Amino acid sequence: MEDSGSDLPSPEFNKEHKIVISHSAQRMMQDEGLTVSDIIELISFSPVDISERMGDNLFRFAFRTKGNHVLFAEIREDNEIGRMVYVSYIEDPREVFNINIERARRLIRYDSAAAIILAVSAFEAFCSDRFASLGELEKYLIEFRRISFQQLETVRDIFRIRFSVDIASNTICWNVLRETFSIRHILVHRGGVRKDGSLIREAEAEALAIRAVKAITAVVESVP
Repeated sequence: MEDSGSDLPSPEFNKEHKIVISHSAQRMMQDEGLTVSDIIELISFSPVDISERMGDNLFRFAFRTKGNHVLFAEIREDNEIGRMVYVSYIEDPREVFNINIERARRLIRYDSAAAIILAVSAFEAFCSDRFASLGELEKYLIEFRRISFQQLETVRDIFRIRFSVDIASNTICWNVLRETFSIRHILVHRGGVRKDGSLIREAEAEALAIRAVKAITAVVESVP
């Protein structure tokens, strides 16, 4: 997102941590009462440790503030500053999704289980953001957790009612989505061990992650 307005100062630069914050992110931070230290803390709780193992091309991720705003961080090179983290503000739910699903896709070859978890998170976040974009009532329902997008049938009902689209119309994608949610639950809550004691193998997780990224992307693209 490009910032406009000649009256704006240069993007804020924090020398100690080499963080540059865009004009749009600064405005959002001011409205929410966030400081640079708050942003650094949010970044520190994001999955950057994986990024450092794999190189800079994966250090591109979106993260949320307590006010449910979305910021985007990425490594950039600057002739004067050197390597830095550039933070910008993103409002478009689809743009946020594209960033996170691409991160999940890149993650598959290194940690397929984490890729599955991230892909599901990207989908849930898109559903929540897209629903909240409809109006103040929807924002209220999201903010005060009156509605959850962790249940696929609930998601299906909501999008059928509010967007006149059935996200299960593509049965192949829908079945992959259901399997992905189920495996994600096992990975997060059971350490990758099924109730029968069998372990989710790396090859199985990798194959599912590849299908999950494609299916989730197709479902999101079907939503107006």
